[in-house]
Amino acid sequence: MGRRFTRWDEPITVEAGGGEAYIYAFGVAVILGYTASPPQEELLEKLRRAAEPPGHAAYVEEYAWDPRPPPPSARGRRVRLPAGTVVVGDDLIRGPLDREARRILALVLAQSAALRRLEAEASSLLDEVEDLLERLAATRIPRATARQSLVRALRARNTLVNDLLILEKPPAAWEDPHYESLLETLRYTFEIEERYTTLSRMLNTALETIEITATLATETRFLILEALIAALIIIDTILALRHP
Repeated sequence: MGRRFTRWDEPITVEAGGGEAYIYAFGVAVILGYTASPPQEELLEKLRRAAEPPGHAAYVEEYAWDPRPPPPSARGRRVRLPAGTVVVGDDLIRGPLDREARRILALVLAQSAALRRLEAEASSLLDEVEDLLERLAATRIPRATARQSLVRALRARNTLVNDLLILEKPPAAWEDPHYESLLETLRYTFEIEERYTTLSRMLNTALETIEITATLATETRFLILEALIAALIIIDTILALRHP
């Protein structure tokens, strides 16, 4: 696209078919005003082609925004913003959003979608851990298999802790309590903190189990090697006694 990330925590923003696209370095694109128009689909196709292999399975998350002022009967959590009051619901936000508010909405949507992908990765890793434990019981774990699982767990945890900026606030949220309130309300709606904590525990459990399994597998190989050496010494000794 001829664009580069000036900072990891700042998305690339482009106009796309009447909507705004926010492209994040951790692999998520958010389009506010998505209509499946040709320019938007062309943008998404460019991003798919640009993804580094091995690519992850696509995951789409949708959230509705109605820019009209919310009616008094609108259900949800009300947040006062410089542009007016908005009502944040589980699947819909009502009310006017200025530029900073749209950026906050895009960030939380991006984090939620990225967490969804990592949740699937963590579930897959736990299944892999169970397979490793079964193979350990049979003492037949290839070293490469354990190493590949360890790399997957480390990459997923690194993405979770460093890439998703879960614990960081956008500058607007630091400077204005209205935007901070919107950020916290959206994070509560998408259960960002709870999902982050649960996912972190899952990845740490998988990582610790894989490390222990790899260590036990290595020790098992050393024990087998020591037994073979001892057997060779015994055989050599017996042969020497039989043929002085």
